[in-house]
Amino acid sequence: MQSQLKQHLAIATGAVSVAAVPVGADAAIVYKDDTNAFTVSVAGTTSAEWDIDGDGGNDFLLTTFASIYVSFNSATGRNGRGLLATGTNEFNRLALGLTVEPILSAPYTWAGSGDRPYIEITSYGSIAGRFGNGVIGSNFIGFRFLSGTDLLYGWGEINVQPFSVTVNRWAYNDEADGSIEVGDTGQQVPAPSTLALLAAGAFGLRRWRARRAAA
Repeated sequence: MQSQLKQHLAIATGAVSVAAVPVGADAAIVYKDDTNAFTVSVAGTTSAEWDIDGDGGNDFLLTTFASIYVSFNSATGRNGRGLLATGTNEFNRLALGLTVEPILSAPYTWAGSGDRPYIEITSYGSIAGRFGNGVIGSNFIGFRFLSGTDLLYGWGEINVQPFSVTVNRWAYNDEADGSIEVGDTGQQVPAPSTLALLAAGAFGLRRWRARRAAA
């Protein structure tokens, strides 16, 4: 009886210990959800500072100008070090899964810290100006910034509407020069095989208890 008890407990507790460790988890990813969202617009708040890592140092200044643009300015002492770009002042809508990293594959490059990529937010049905293939609605961008002496990389989701831009949420890798995939929030779930192992362990423990009660 003791050997059977040990066997069933080993199965059950073994399943729990495996499931408790997220598969492929990356503890270096810091995620800021939509409770951190903010908006700049022609008719409302015309500028806002974006402190990506919450350390009190501003990284990018989002501001409207000429009544039809919103710029991402990382000059004048801010810690931003540019956006993932396809031209001097142009940045594109990024696909989920694209890797944001120090060395980029063509056609992407990094806009320098003094550049100010901008989005045209006129009332037209699509985004023109310096936003490459951006669209009205949700778009993903890539950025890099200094946190202390570390250069960090991340992605952000922005919602572009006529005359406004909302930064909805973002994430970054808090390891210096560490890469991150667009859309990665660092929140991993156990693989299906792990969940099956957990279920099998729990089932085995219930069977052992039932047999013991019947005896």
